[in-house]
Amino acid sequence: MNLKDQLVGLLKTTRPNFLVLTPACLSVVVAISLVTNVDLNWGLFLCAVIGAVLAHIAVNALNEYEDFNNGLDFLTTRTPFSGGSGTLPASPELVSRTAILGIVCIVISMAIGAALITQTGIELLWAGLPGVLLVLSYSRWIVRFPWLCLIAPGLSFGPIMMMGAEFVLTGGYSLPVLMASLPVFFLVNNLLLLNQFPDIDADKQVGRRVLPVIYGRDFSLKIYNLFLLLSSLSIILPVMIKVLPVGALLALINVLIAWHLHVGIRENISDSQGILRYLGLNVLITLLTPVLMAVGIVSFS
Repeated sequence: MNLKDQLVGLLKTTRPNFLVLTPACLSVVVAISLVTNVDLNWGLFLCAVIGAVLAHIAVNALNEYEDFNNGLDFLTTRTPFSGGSGTLPASPELVSRTAILGIVCIVISMAIGAALITQTGIELLWAGLPGVLLVLSYSRWIVRFPWLCLIAPGLSFGPIMMMGAEFVLTGGYSLPVLMASLPVFFLVNNLLLLNQFPDIDADKQVGRRVLPVIYGRDFSLKIYNLFLLLSSLSIILPVMIKVLPVGALLALINVLIAWHLHVGIRENISDSQGILRYLGLNVLITLLTPVLMAVGIVSFS
């Protein structure tokens, strides 16, 4: 394999299509910070975004490495949303390089975090330290604890990442960003939860104790629907109590898609092929909700 093919293969292990989730979530932080008219440190914020993206790359690459080593890659039926990228089974010579890529990315991310602490304050550790621990432990340990595995993705992309970015941008933590991180928390949890449905049999064989494996599809769908409802309520309630501006309600446009999604998943819950289009809609809702919220906050404030 020549150098170009190696680089392309390593790029695939980062799951680049999913990396857009990081800036989508951080768009809400930017919107809230803009309308509060505080002095914003854009240079440091850009460093924080780079660090967050590198952490996202790290968890994706390390997950690919773990799934190859534990044999999961050879058991799953790959879809655009689940089952891994398929890069390492096709190119096993990239296994060690993928592990190195993940480690290098998290080390650089930690170095950026350490530099940001010197510029902003030790309080950044409240977000940074849990984030690093989740990245390093997700693929090997967290996937063995169903309830922790359920909420770990939402914690990472919601409160941890968004509030950490806010601290870098504004110099403090705020209730509006905490409240705005809750819809992201519920939807990102749902993103990973639904993507686990096609892999239930394979996950079971390698000892992954994710929610659908332990409690089944029907129970997991109930949790999914609960989180879908809570994601909408967590947009409405902060507006009602005037923590978030009314423009945040623009994100509720996704409720129409969410209802169609709910019905479609229920009808295709045991159909691995039929559920695929709804996995795509689930990704769309997760990405659009924070972006619409950000647009609404800036446009109507």
